[in-house]
Amino acid sequence: AENLTKTKVILNDLLTEEEHFKSLKEEISGLQVEIDKYISTASNPEYQIAIVGAIKAGKSTLINALLGYDLASVDVTPETATLTKIKASEKSYVKTSFYTNEDWNKIWSQANNPKKKAEVFLKEYDAINAENVKNSFLNKKEVIFESENYDELKEEIKKWTSSKAKEHYFVKEIEIGLSSLDLDKQICIVDTPGLNDVVEYRSNITLEYIDRANAVIVCVNAKTLRNEELLTIARVFSR
Repeated sequence: AENLTKTKVILNDLLTEEEHFKSLKEEISGLQVEIDKYISTASNPEYQIAIVGAIKAGKSTLINALLGYDLASVDVTPETATLTKIKASEKSYVKTSFYTNEDWNKIWSQANNPKKKAEVFLKEYDAINAENVKNSFLNKKEVIFESENYDELKEEIKKWTSSKAKEHYFVKEIEIGLSSLDLDKQICIVDTPGLNDVVEYRSNITLEYIDRANAVIVCVNAKTLRNEELLTIARVFSR
């Protein structure tokens, strides 16, 4: 990590001082992002367990059973699913992170692509006038809510994930820390949005977590094995 930090400094110097390397700005920026990820992992190692499944495959029910808390919403849709990280901590909290303008531009572009069939996403977005609050939440600093009251934690999660809340469109990730959770503090359970998300950008967030995860639990409805579930299995194991 120390050597990679020095490498970042060298790369920055090359970009600012050497004309030849300016044409490689995009590639070097991508490399710097990967370096940051590695340094973060080295500094705060986690054992990540990704829970993956199509909508209504029982993913949230499984997570609630594992936790012993009814915190994962069983009433999710492809339009409202949010990546949620759950871990043990000294104090219970909910930390909410938001999309950047760059993130949102990609999401909006894909949602408006006729081939993506995101009509429901766009219709509900307009119906609750989410556009009116967009600028208040894009690039917003993460919000941390602390409480040892289970009902208050649940309300805070609902506040950012409810389909009736304008804010939920702009939430990128929610992290839940529970002081009473009987897990090693380095273990992180990751509830992922569906791989069949109507917006490809959000599905790709799930695929990135599958790549980074130490373990993956795939939830499928074994009674029916619908097309969505077969696609989920294929997309997980093809990687």
